[in-house]
Amino acid sequence: MHQAGYHFSSFYGGAAKGNNQLEWRHYAKLYRKWFQDSWIFPKDANIYMGYGDEPSAEGVIRTFPRLEAFQDQGFRLGQSGHDHLFDTGGFFYSGVNLASDPTDRTSTRKWNEVGYANVAWYAVQHVGLENPAFTRRQYGLGAYLANFSATNNYAHHFGPYNDRSITYKPMVLAYGCHDGVIDTIQWEGYREGIDDVRYATLVKMLARDILEKGSTVQGNEARKALMYLAELDNTECDLNMVRLEMIRMILHLQAVLDECADGKN
Repeated sequence: MHQAGYHFSSFYGGAAKGNNQLEWRHYAKLYRKWFQDSWIFPKDANIYMGYGDEPSAEGVIRTFPRLEAFQDQGFRLGQSGHDHLFDTGGFFYSGVNLASDPTDRTSTRKWNEVGYANVAWYAVQHVGLENPAFTRRQYGLGAYLANFSATNNYAHHFGPYNDRSITYKPMVLAYGCHDGVIDTIQWEGYREGIDDVRYATLVKMLARDILEKGSTVQGNEARKALMYLAELDNTECDLNMVRLEMIRMILHLQAVLDECADGKN
């Protein structure tokens, strides 16, 4: 992962283990020492701990003492589930993985308003739907424009190479094999979706830089670009046309930013 350039500023550290208050605090201290002593992680890394998967409302409440023990050691807490996580124990978590339609703009609102570091989606749909255009939208601008900050469909190839499989085929994004990975059309859709996010992010970065450094006229050009992204229908927009328009805007905003540097109006 270091060779691939992963920066380790945030990392999911595993389950908050233990059976009682004393053990929870004991393990929390051991975990903290391990991360502090590890050469892999920077000292200020955000380490997320979790417990279980899609717990019930009662289950969330039952784990309060366990979660507090790991919070006290400076760990962030993440959890996968539904809206009852927010209603029963949302104040504990720094990140959440919602079993939610990634294009639903309403599902992220309250989580982002509280200030969650990561609001991810998963499960709708899982990774293996053989429709690259659908996959591109759900992993790309569909979720990005709905204000999700991450995805959590972590089953890259959960299961064997088997195109006739039904039960676990939706959990296969690409097929692992002895010498690498067998490509799929859904993986190509995923790649295109991530590229869409990169283009949109660059548009926003350039626009905000212009608003900080430019004149009123130059700032208006930046706001035009931001308005374009704000008005996109993330469920229906033509992603190929949006890609072309974002490229045009990036080239234009880069030219405007150069003018800012030269002190031109």
